[in-house]
Amino acid sequence: MRTAPYPFLVAAWFAVVQWRQGGPVGLGRLGDLLASVAAALVVAALGTVLGRLIARAAEARGLVALVVVAWGALFASFSAYAVLLGLRLPIGDSVLAWTAACGLGVLLARRLTVGERFTRALTIGSALLLGFQVLGLASGTGATERDAWRGPGRAAGRPDIYLFILDKYSASHWLAAEYGVDNRDFEDSLRQLGFVLPAAARTNYPHTSLVLATLLDGAPVHETIGDSTARWAAVYARIEQAAMVAALQERGYRFAFFPTTFHATARQPRADMVLSESGARRATPLHSWRAHAPVDALLSLRCGRRGCQAEAGERLPTFPYPLERASAIQWKFDAVQTLPDSSGPVFAVLHALLPHEPYQFDANCGPREPWWPTRDATADSAIRAAYAAQVRCANRLVLAAVREIIRRSDVPPVILIQSDHGHGRLTEDAMSGRTIPLVELPAERLRERLEVFAAYRVPGHAGLFPDDMTPASVLPRTLNAVFDAAIPVPSDRTWWVDAFAHPLRVTSLSLDTITISRGAPPSP
Repeated sequence: MRTAPYPFLVAAWFAVVQWRQGGPVGLGRLGDLLASVAAALVVAALGTVLGRLIARAAEARGLVALVVVAWGALFASFSAYAVLLGLRLPIGDSVLAWTAACGLGVLLARRLTVGERFTRALTIGSALLLGFQVLGLASGTGATERDAWRGPGRAAGRPDIYLFILDKYSASHWLAAEYGVDNRDFEDSLRQLGFVLPAAARTNYPHTSLVLATLLDGAPVHETIGDSTARWAAVYARIEQAAMVAALQERGYRFAFFPTTFHATARQPRADMVLSESGARRATPLHSWRAHAPVDALLSLRCGRRGCQAEAGERLPTFPYPLERASAIQWKFDAVQTLPDSSGPVFAVLHALLPHEPYQFDANCGPREPWWPTRDATADSAIRAAYAAQVRCANRLVLAAVREIIRRSDVPPVILIQSDHGHGRLTEDAMSGRTIPLVELPAERLRERLEVFAAYRVPGHAGLFPDDMTPASVLPRTLNAVFDAAIPVPSDRTWWVDAFAHPLRVTSLSLDTITISRGAPPSP
């Protein structure tokens, strides 16, 4: 029996492409590449065996194997598109749906009749695709992480701009009242470094992706899109097409982007530099392949379709989105400190998944077993303590980074630290994103969700930011001050979203109605 070669070529091509997406190409990651290619070829071999068992025609056997290869390589893409369509399936349901879809594809493939020309074309095409990837791989091998962003020199006079986005970081008075965190030393340290801390900063929306789009676009995202029926895909598109990023690139700035495992900041096609940790990948066999394959999700089925939370009460080892390793988060804060040495000027965006779940740091940034509670609507002492520890860790990482950036910068840098939203203790289901409806939400939880931490350093413009700042006006105000850009500054308003599946169906929250900060715990 003849074995069609193209499923093996396509499997290897997928493995190389996915590995190259994981970060700068370096010799230290070649072990992961070789192991991932080997795993992909094993899947192709299993597909070939299945094809021989169920298909009579030799050409159909190759198609069956190709479907199996896709099953093993594209599960992560399937899950991502499901999220874009508003389907937040539990991990078990997602892998079952993907396996069922590929099973249907196998049944169709085994009945298809294709000629040798078709098989030959697939073989030639897949060989060319793999060849191009191998050539690109060879030209990049030997580069180091720092080589990936080092340039020939710096344009004088223009400051680097650093944007740190801290995820789920409540305002300091809430940290003191609800979690026992006294933030005064951290805030005083920032003030000594030239930061301004608005006294009543709040967010524009209760959800991260909406705030990210608004912050980077310089305008409320639901107004920019203008379609209340649009889903999350439209929001992610605004993040990737952000107007403020374009404005800085037009002024000669290089856009340095630190990707995360969170879907809204997992990729950024506008970036001139994509900086990701590779050291952790060196120590993780099959990292690239496992990140895209359904194997881990299938293993989670031993605990039922919704994952393994039943094994540890309120713990979710199968997180709503892929875990970002503690080492990867720490690497970003180390790497951003080297950017003052790079070709500039630079606009760097670092979205830190801190102090957001999963809880995986102690207060001194030592790693702990990752923990994601299934809900925080009735936060207990363990959740409060874990959140407080990650706030303290985030403070340490941020303060060390900004001190070093300032020390190493020839031109005084602009540094913007912005929380997307506060804690609020309002998540009812971590897997689906469901929160307590607005009409049922206690006033103090609403205020904690909306009141956020923010600190801005724009040398020479101390009076730039009002006390009631929101993310929407941060970059327009900054660019207008630094470049006299004349960008329209949106009003600082806040909206609520009740239905996670319909993110642009918003309810305007009047300050007179919700009385932000009135009755809130006093600042320490």
